[in-house]
Amino acid sequence: MQTLPKFFKQANTTITDELERSVVVWHSRPLTIAFMRTPTGTCGTSIRVRDFFTEEILAEHPWTGGLGCATVVEGVIYVFGSTDWSNPAGNQIISCALDANYVPGTPHVVMQMPAGGNSYNTEIERRPDGWMMAVETIANGITFLYSNNLWKWSPYGGCMNGPPRFYCACPTINYNIDGMAYLTALRLQSDGSYQTWIARSMNLANVGAFDWSAKALLVAEGPYEGTNSSDFSFCEWNGITLCTYLVGTQDAAPGLVARRGIYPGRLDQLWAEFF
Repeated sequence: MQTLPKFFKQANTTITDELERSVVVWHSRPLTIAFMRTPTGTCGTSIRVRDFFTEEILAEHPWTGGLGCATVVEGVIYVFGSTDWSNPAGNQIISCALDANYVPGTPHVVMQMPAGGNSYNTEIERRPDGWMMAVETIANGITFLYSNNLWKWSPYGGCMNGPPRFYCACPTINYNIDGMAYLTALRLQSDGSYQTWIARSMNLANVGAFDWSAKALLVAEGPYEGTNSSDFSFCEWNGITLCTYLVGTQDAAPGLVARRGIYPGRLDQLWAEFF
């Protein structure tokens, strides 16, 4: 276990109208991409792009994929998101590329979800032989999709510690230099708080292969952060790790707010703090 300085929350960086966000580096510039929706909405409304450090809004364009994620491949930003998650017939995960002005292209259906199995939060990560997506679903907790080309996706493995064991949601996924997949997920605690914990596995196809951290990644502190820490997104940049996350309350006013954080090391060093 390593002992680098703790994860630093960035002061004065609370944004009240953004929820799920991704951090990416595009042409050497760190960005946050927010998948805009209303707090009680059931689909996305737009994509908003900011400079990570200054928080200057660079663009905002209509996009119906909510609870989304983003990645950069060969200089192109690709976004993913869930369509109306209240659809009883099953919603879709959609994707498209953004152009140089951050305008979304024509959406492509990545996965049609079955009735009663709607998708919610998504997170994508590259691995040596393709890409893996972690998907929060209404029926099966967190499940996984695999693609070798970003275009065609198929189910992979099983469910990560979902019902009936405990509530598990809002995933991230990162592949480490040790070959393991490290995932973060929101877990409901016995005191009613929501905390993000870390799990790791050498084999995502094996449902029972997850090793959970002994402590939470980040715990909400003080009345201004409520009882929630969730919806992390990580990106390495110049030897440090940039992230966004949510704090606040899940089910009551004032709701959730978005914040930024910086870890003064690489992601593999962050994971080593917990295992």
